[in-house]
Amino acid sequence: MNSSFYNGVSGMKTQQFGIDVWANNISNVNTYGFRSSTPEFSSIFSTTLTTAYYGAAMSDIGYGARAQTTALDLTQGSFENTDNPFDLALGGEGWFGVQGVGGENYYTRAGNFYFDADGNLVDQNGYKLLGTLGNNIAPAQIDASKLIDYGYVYGVDERTLVDGYEISKIDTISLAPPSEQTTITLPSSLYMPAVPTQNISFQANLDPETEVEIIDIDLDPLDYVSTITPSGSPSVTFPSSTLNYDGTVTIEGSITNTSGILNPQENDAILITITDANGQSIQRTASLNSDLQTWSLENAQIDDLDTSGELTISVALRTEQEIPNEERFTYTVIAPNGDKDLLDLRFTQQLPKSGDTTSWDIDAKILKYYEPYEILQYDPTQSYDPNLYTIENGQVVKNYDPNEYYIDTTSKKVYSIVDAQVGEITFAGNGALLDYTLGALDNSGYALNLDLGESLETQSVTNFSQSIQDDTIYISGSGLTHGDNLEVTITDNGGNIITVPVLVKEGGTWSLEYDVSSFDQANTTVEVTHIINSGWEGLVSNTALEKDTIITDEDGAAEGLLTGYSVDETGQILAQFTNSQTIPVAKIAIFQFQNDQGLSSLDGSIFQATANSGEPIFYTDENGNYIQTTKILSNSLEVSNVNLATALTELIVMQKAFSSNAKTITTSDEMIQNAIEMKQ
Repeated sequence: MNSSFYNGVSGMKTQQFGIDVWANNISNVNTYGFRSSTPEFSSIFSTTLTTAYYGAAMSDIGYGARAQTTALDLTQGSFENTDNPFDLALGGEGWFGVQGVGGENYYTRAGNFYFDADGNLVDQNGYKLLGTLGNNIAPAQIDASKLIDYGYVYGVDERTLVDGYEISKIDTISLAPPSEQTTITLPSSLYMPAVPTQNISFQANLDPETEVEIIDIDLDPLDYVSTITPSGSPSVTFPSSTLNYDGTVTIEGSITNTSGILNPQENDAILITITDANGQSIQRTASLNSDLQTWSLENAQIDDLDTSGELTISVALRTEQEIPNEERFTYTVIAPNGDKDLLDLRFTQQLPKSGDTTSWDIDAKILKYYEPYEILQYDPTQSYDPNLYTIENGQVVKNYDPNEYYIDTTSKKVYSIVDAQVGEITFAGNGALLDYTLGALDNSGYALNLDLGESLETQSVTNFSQSIQDDTIYISGSGLTHGDNLEVTITDNGGNIITVPVLVKEGGTWSLEYDVSSFDQANTTVEVTHIINSGWEGLVSNTALEKDTIITDEDGAAEGLLTGYSVDETGQILAQFTNSQTIPVAKIAIFQFQNDQGLSSLDGSIFQATANSGEPIFYTDENGNYIQTTKILSNSLEVSNVNLATALTELIVMQKAFSSNAKTITTSDEMIQNAIEMKQ
């Protein structure tokens, strides 16, 4: 009978423990990162009655319950949006690591961090956030004109500019081992020096179509006699010219030595300009002979000229010509000193075309702004150095050496030529890139490489099988790489030809079925070409494609000043600058445990590792590199995961259980009183 007292007392104590746990959960319903707990109970012990009155299944008598432990609820809490980029929430399992005042490490889901006065990222308890530093920030002597944007530090007697820090550009930060994570301290003033451009990769389409125009091509003086003496000559060796005794002129010539003439036609006009010693000119016309090489002007009247002195002759061919296309692209490149220079890239089509290929000349220059281009009105009161200026038609123009300067008459700017390189690029008949030659440009001491794309590369495939059944050809092969491209060409003796693209399947196999009912099946051949590289990744030359130019990669950057920090979903802290650059400076560590339930709770949102939880770990990839699989959400906080409805329900149940246990004590007391009264 006395055991019922113990049962009641232990039950009340146990239920009180449960009430305390659920009440604590309810009190932290609005605590960021709080992890609720569930109370767990167990029996104290039991005894077995030895009397035969009780059966074997009824022989245990319990001696009450006790509080055994609390189980940590690890379910994800909901997210709340904020305006602070360092309010962080974990989108999966894991814990932020923070370091306490004494250097002890703790773990939390509460991600409300901010910068303290010393630049440390800390939580609301002042614990410092742990992560891996990029080690790309260092103190530096920064020009005062830049630091003044960050303001002054005021002391007792004077004010001083903030300390200067300089950042170097890196692409990403790899996590250090868990035991090597450090506190994250970042400066509020940060300067990014200019990064010279050294690599540019881009895509563009050079238009292969040419236009036909009628133009005048000046003939090489070797193709005609350029002067006529007054005495004349009745007969001279070809090419020749004769001033006849009657005052007429006979001129013969050719186009043999003149370059740049494409497909001249019979009767193309030969324009002959004759000028006397007084500067008076007349023009006479001849025609190109049927041999497409020679021409002659016979007994042409030149009465309007003074034939007593020497006559000067110039000749041009008026003919229909293909005009080579010209494409020009300009990009801003960063010099080592931070200047924004200009990359001027020009492509000029080579004519005539050679077979199915198309070739272009490349002229690449790096230009630095020098001065404005000015055309001045002539002032007779001024003196002009003829070595520096040219005076023409009442205007004065400054002379520039074309090997050192480039004049942009459209923008009226003069550029100095930092460096220039020439090359050649060739395309296949379908416009794919075959090859190009272009050396690196000198970007004021740094090599600037232009990546124009990967050249077309193919290989013939001979190891395949083929058969024809019921007007269908079956072709298959293996031994290639999944995702590779093939071109299968089917031909016959009747002139039928078809090319079909084929994609290599998983396992390196490929196959094609094609209807050849219209083919001469007895004389059908198959060719298979492996497209190792398509030649379509960079520059191309195809009329069917858009002409948009896309810079796919460039690594230069102008100087910049820090505008703020942000956090990406991988946990990298990014420094943002006025030059639109973002550079990682640290990576926030997300710790994992073998047994999260084994963590020791300090206040429901701060936990400590124990022997039961194990030491913190990071996941690794197949190469052994540390990785984080949990995304970090910036401008978000994870609220408490307490389910208020469940907590209130459990609280009611515990309260009823507490009252019931109290009732057992009252009942046991009444039974003892009855027993005592029976004895009396």
